[in-house]
Amino acid sequence: MALSAFPGANWAIRTPAEVGLLESALASLASAVGGRGMVVRHGYQCYSWGNLTTKGDVASAAKPVIQTMGLFAVQEALISDMDVLISTFGRSLVTKDLSMTLRHLTNMTSGYGMAEDPGDAFAYNDYAVQLLAMTVFDDIFAEASPNTAALNALRFGAIGLEDGALFGSRGGYGVETSVRDLARIGLLWLNRGHWNGTQVLSAALMDEALAVRVPTTTPISSTGNLSGSDYLSIGTFGGDWNQSAVGPGFYGSAWWHNSLVGTTGNIAWPALPRDTFMAQGSFNQEFIICIPSLDIVCVGLGDWGTFDPGNAGASMNTRLGFLAAAAAGQIGQLAFRGRNDDG
Repeated sequence: MALSAFPGANWAIRTPAEVGLLESALASLASAVGGRGMVVRHGYQCYSWGNLTTKGDVASAAKPVIQTMGLFAVQEALISDMDVLISTFGRSLVTKDLSMTLRHLTNMTSGYGMAEDPGDAFAYNDYAVQLLAMTVFDDIFAEASPNTAALNALRFGAIGLEDGALFGSRGGYGVETSVRDLARIGLLWLNRGHWNGTQVLSAALMDEALAVRVPTTTPISSTGNLSGSDYLSIGTFGGDWNQSAVGPGFYGSAWWHNSLVGTTGNIAWPALPRDTFMAQGSFNQEFIICIPSLDIVCVGLGDWGTFDPGNAGASMNTRLGFLAAAAAGQIGQLAFRGRNDDG
């Protein structure tokens, strides 16, 4: 009999063995990462470490949460799609940036403050993230606060967040939440918007968002890390202009995907299945990891090792690999969940 579980007011708990995971591998993961975290399989909390209720800023792991709000806006017909022009909302963009869209912002190809036109280069640009957040919350939803918009019963309120407000850091646009609530958001994405019998967010919209959106051949912006121009005077989400030398081939719609790193021919994290997608804060500290083929969500706030995608020997790849090792360790007593993709 197929298993279908979702948390209610609280997470239901099973042992690792009951959901087919090897506990020793999960213990190795927790020991290596430290901090706090939890592993979910088949919709059950099956392993945790540290304090799951402590709320804290999750840095760039907030990006998919902001992206999700953009998809809710599409679903509710507040905007036509993610290709809506930023100029629609009345911001005084320079001529070069008039073609900039929400999709460019979520893909880190907006060109905001950079030398290149929108779509022409990749730059992991936290000024552009600030523009994305302000556009989504101030211009599109235009509600009392990001939390008012996010906790609506038809949005994140539908998945029953246990610890209340999602947003609070980074001038109110940053996600400041608990491990156990961040895991609910990961589970919503793992299930392509389906939640306990309800299609909270269109599976088609989520599928579109989960496609790798930055081609392997996209160049990294020529503008240096500290040499951008915040001509709208909006400030930054927290970081600089051009923070990563990698991204094309395995970044898109605010997620890092386990696909090819640029033109290197190397898989980003070879220890994990290819369908893995994840959000990373500070490049190695705050993680949401979704592995559809293993039916696993892991949230961990600690030290995930060196961010060196494509390097099989990197400490980050080794630590991520404990999740795959846990799944390979034993068959377990429960079947994988059978999903109704249309809700």
